[in-house]
Amino acid sequence: MRHYCNQCKKTITPAVYNYSMNHYNHALCRAHQPKNNTSNNEKSGLEELGNFFSQIGKVISFLNEKGGSGLILTVLGAVIILYNLLMFNVWTIVVGGIILGVGIFLLIKKEQNK
Repeated sequence: MRHYCNQCKKTITPAVYNYSMNHYNHALCRAHQPKNNTSNNEKSGLEELGNFFSQIGKVISFLNEKGGSGLILTVLGAVIILYNLLMFNVWTIVVGGIILGVGIFLLIKKEQNK
């Protein structure tokens, strides 16, 4: 079966066709493929990742305002434990428990100093 570029109608090789379909969702010859080598799917994935880290930064700032590093470590430890319980990863659960314990210790210490 022959493949053709959607824009110029030139014949393209199966390899070029497969690459173009996987990256751009269109059959494009090499001349008509975008030069930045980043497909729309990759861009949206990077944007989502950027938004995710932006939200994490906001959550950490909020936790820091409310309870300082103790609260941040407590929440982080709890998240690590919960995630790794789902993944059945025993050693990381231990690490999460240590972080959780340090966070709770810092929260208690902060409350005692008030």
